Amino acid sequence: MDRDFSWSFVSITKGTTPGVAFLKLEIMDDLNLKDRLIRMEQLLTANKKVLTLEEACRYTGISRAYMYKLTSSERIPHSKPGGKMIYFDRKKLNSWLLRNPKP
Repeated sequence: MDRDFSWSFVSITKGTTPGVAFLKLEIMDDLNLKDRLIRMEQLLTANKKVLTLEEACRYTGISRAYMYKLTSSERIPHSKPGGKMIYFDRKKLNSWLLRNPKP
C-alpha cells in the first residue's frame, strides 16, 4: 500500500561530536493528520446544542438518506426555520435515540 507523506518539520540539532550537526526530518503521516482532524470535529460537534443534518448524521450514525426519510415522515424531532435547512436539537436527538429502552 502506498502512503502519501508530507514533510512537516525540519530541525537541525547538534550531535555529541563537536562541530557536527545532525539534520532531523520528522515525517507526518497524512492518514494520522486526517484522523486527528476527524476526532477534533467530533469533539466540537459533541459540544454544540444545535446540529445540522450532516452533523446529526455523523452524531447518530444514521445515513443521510434515512435521516431525510425520518424528517419527512416527522418520525424524528427537527426544525426547518427557513423551510429549507434542517436542524436538530442535540438534547431532543439524544432523547429520541434513547426511546424504548430494553431491560
